[in-house]
Formats: sequence, C-alpha cells, structure tokens
Amino acid sequence: LIIMATYGRQLARERLLDSTSSRLAQETATLNASIEQRLQGEEGIVQEALSRDEIDRLANEAGTDFNLYVGNQLQASSRPELYDAGVLDKRLSGLAFANTVLKGKRFYLQTETIGSYQYAVGYRPLVSGAGRIAGIVAVPTLYRIEEVEEEVSRRNALIFGMYAIVLFAIVVIATTFANRIAAPIHELTMATKRVARGDLNVTVGVQRADGEIGGLIRSFEAMTKELARSREDLVRFERELAWKE
Repeated sequence: LIIMATYGRQLARERLLDSTSSRLAQETATLNASIEQRLQGEEGIVQEALSRDEIDRLANEAGTDFNLYVGNQLQASSRPELYDAGVLDKRLSGLAFANTVLKGKRFYLQTETIGSYQYAVGYRPLVSGAGRIAGIVAVPTLYRIEEVEEEVSRRNALIFGMYAIVLFAIVVIATTFANRIAAPIHELTMATKRVARGDLNVTVGVQRADGEIGGLIRSFEAMTKELARSREDLVRFERELAWKE
C-alpha cells in the first residue's frame, strides 16, 4: 500500500502537470496571436497598444489571466494587485528568460511557489513582425486555486478509491489464507488433546489440507493408527501371557 500510495501520488502529480502544461501552452498561444496582431512589427508599441481595457478584454477572450513582460520587467498584468502589494516579484524569472530568450524555446513551463503553495506558470515569447522578441507572455495557475484543488481532490478520490478496493481484496485474501491455515491447526490441536486423554481412535476433521499442514495431519493420523495398533498388540500379548500363567 505504501508503494502504491507513493507511485499513485507521483503519477497523479505528473498527469496533472502534463494536462496543465497542455492547457497553458494553448492559452499562451491564443494570447500571443491576439497580441501580435497589435504589434504591427514594432517592439516599442507593446506598452502603447495594450491599455487597461485591452488587457481585460484579452483576458476575457482567452478565459485566463496573464502577465506581459518586456525585457525582464512586468509591463502589464490582468491581476496587478498582487504585484502592487509586493506579494509577487515584478521581475521575470531567470529560468524563464534563459529558456525563452536565450535558448529560443517557444514555450516553457515552470513551477513557482508562494510560501508552501506551488503553482505552474507557462511562458511564451512574443515575437514582433520584425522577428524579434518584443516581450514574454506568462499565464500562471495562481488564480485558479479552486480549479486546481478540485482537480487534485478528484484525482485523490480516485486514488483512495483504488486503495480501498486493494485493501478490501487484501483483507479477503488474507482471511481466506488464514482460515485455511488456522482451521487445520485448530483441529490438529484438539485431536492431540484427545490422544493425550487416551483416545487413539481420533481423526482430524479436515477435508482438504495442502502443503506442510496437510503432511503434518497425515503424519499425525498415521501415528495415532500405529499407536492404536501397538496398544491392541500389547493387550493381546498381556492376555496370552495371562492364559499361559
């Protein structure tokens, strides 16, 4: 169960990360396509083209919140309150900058943290008409805590349901094997007590016994039969001796 729990948790985490990565890749691509139409081939037009109303409209059209970085600084955000409050850093992540700008990756997924809470962020470079990187669009899952928690809860429910089935199967199998082992041993113990009281005409009332337990029962029954035969021979010898005397 410990192995299954560890493996199941890791598998659920990987699947959730894969599905999150696919969703973020699609959302960043949609946002990039909408923003690139407004760039008109110039890098410096990013700040002017994306007003507050346009940012809200793009977020509503894409169905997600997003951040726009120019260089390594936050230029615009559909949720600026966390940055204004200093909860989140306005600087672009170094790994995101290295992978999207320096290494030229068209999409980069990074796991970031706030305290003990982990969330994924998808980064995609924003290419101007001149072929230069005018900025970087980032879509964080930070604002989808309820959605992520619901997904985690659903996956945990599935995993724990599987654990319950496995545990029930283990209990049934263990009980079956325990009974197959314990019942013959109990019968053998009772037969031994009867032999100790002098009853040699005893049989172990087990219809089927396999393995070492079955061999032990057969040996015990053979021993009791031999003892009974020896006692009969002894009685007969004593009678013959008495007649001779």
